[in-house]
Amino acid sequence: MIEATIISYLINAAIPGIGSHIYAETPAENIPENYVLIRRTGGSMADYIRQHNIYTETVGKDRLTTLQNHEAVIAAMLEIRDHTNVM
Repeated sequence: MIEATIISYLINAAIPGIGSHIYAETPAENIPENYVLIRRTGGSMADYIRQHNIYTETVGKDRLTTLQNHEAVIAAMLEIRDHTNVM
């Protein structure tokens, strides 16, 4: 499952403010203040980066923090092909 590969990669990227709070669905309990959701939008594994939306959600922080976290996730995703052997 490609979502598991992306989640593992982003956890290992140790994104400041996010850390290991990266999920395929919204946590039901013990919801962290900052976290990332990975959701597939459809398609095949052949072009997997374009087939996923990366959602960042921030609870209890200002919009600037949310945008900074989102930019950090985007930067990490732009390097995923260099750090995974999924291609």
